[in-house]
Amino acid sequence: EVRSRHALYYLSLAERANSHFTGPQHPGWGSEQTEWVDRLESELGNVRAALDWYQARAEDERNAGAGVLDNLLQGLQLTTALTRVWFGRGHFTEGLQRTAALLALVPKPLDPDLPRLSASYAAALIVAGRLASLEGGDISAVS
Repeated sequence: EVRSRHALYYLSLAERANSHFTGPQHPGWGSEQTEWVDRLESELGNVRAALDWYQARAEDERNAGAGVLDNLLQGLQLTTALTRVWFGRGHFTEGLQRTAALLALVPKPLDPDLPRLSASYAAALIVAGRLASLEGGDISAVS
């Protein structure tokens, strides 16, 4: 229960940070955005623990054949919300590895009754593709 709450807290923190980069009120990368990325980067140990938790739980869900994929969904949401940290602070390799690991757990074909998972999958594929291009890597094995 404690690890689950920990992971949810860091998902929420990353999503709050990410919200400061979108919309007309946030047209670029200024001091406010830098502060949010600094905060997330200072919490990378906790963020990594949250990503590890989501990946382990998602693997358990997959192995159990569970129809509920909440941990996978939340893991994809977290790695996608960390886009500014992956790109802005040069964590290309880690971002790609963590995103690819979660993408590999997405059951295919995607279930049309899980639109949130489909949307998160698509967003994570975009992030992985951008990270792979910056590394000069191959995205074909990710999907």
